[in-house]
Amino acid sequence: MAYLLWASRTIFKTSLHIRYDLLRSTWQIGASVSGERVFQQTGIILYTKIVLLYGTVTYAAHQVGLSIESLSFLPGYGFAIAAATMVGQSIGAGKYVRAKLENWEANRLAATAMAAMGVLFFFFPYLLMRAFTNDEAVVELGTIFLRIVAILQIPLALTMVLAGSLRGAGDTRFIMVTTTIGMWGVRIPFAIITGPWLALDVFFVWSAMIADWTVRMGILLWRYRSERWKAIQVIR
Repeated sequence: MAYLLWASRTIFKTSLHIRYDLLRSTWQIGASVSGERVFQQTGIILYTKIVLLYGTVTYAAHQVGLSIESLSFLPGYGFAIAAATMVGQSIGAGKYVRAKLENWEANRLAATAMAAMGVLFFFFPYLLMRAFTNDEAVVELGTIFLRIVAILQIPLALTMVLAGSLRGAGDTRFIMVTTTIGMWGVRIPFAIITGPWLALDVFFVWSAMIADWTVRMGILLWRYRSERWKAIQVIR
C-alpha cells in the first residue's frame, strides 16, 4: 500500500496544511467506531467468563462453535463493507433513493447467504463439530450451540449490514449506543441472571445472544427507517 501511494505520486500532492475540519470529522466518526468495538469486546470477555463458569467442556464447545460460526461472518462482513462504501458514496452525491436501494440489496444478499449457513448449522451440527473434535461431550454441547446460533443468522446479517449502511452515512455514534444497549443492556444481564444467579442450563446463557442481536436489529432497523441519518453532517 505504501508502494502504491508512492508510485501514484499522491504523496507529493498532499498539502502539509492542517485541515481542522477534516480532523474534527475523522474524530467524530472514528471515536464512536472505536468506542463501539471497546464496548463489544469487553462485553464478550465478560460473557465468555460466564460461559467458563460451566466448566472447560462447555467452554471448549463454545469456542469450537464460534470457530465454525465465524464462517458465516465472512459474507456478512463483506456485504456490510459494501453497504458502507456504496451508501456513503450515494449520500455524498445526494442520491438518497439509490442509497436505500443499495442498503436493501446488501441486506437481501447477506441474509440469504447467512441463512444458508444457518441451515447447515441447524441440520448438520454434529458433522461440523466432528470436523474439529472427537470429544463426544464437546460435540454434544457444540451441537446445541450451533443450533442456537443458526437461529440468529438472519438478525445478525441484518444488524451487520444496517450498521454498515449507517456507518456510510456517518451515524457511528448511534451504532455505538445500539451496541452498548445490546451487549450491556441485554446479553450480559440475561446471561448473569440465567447463569450465576439462577444456575440454569448453559442453553439459556447462549440464548442471550439471540436476544442481543434481535434487539440490535430492531433498533438499527428503526433508525434506518426513520431516515434521521440524512441530517448528519459529515465532511466528505
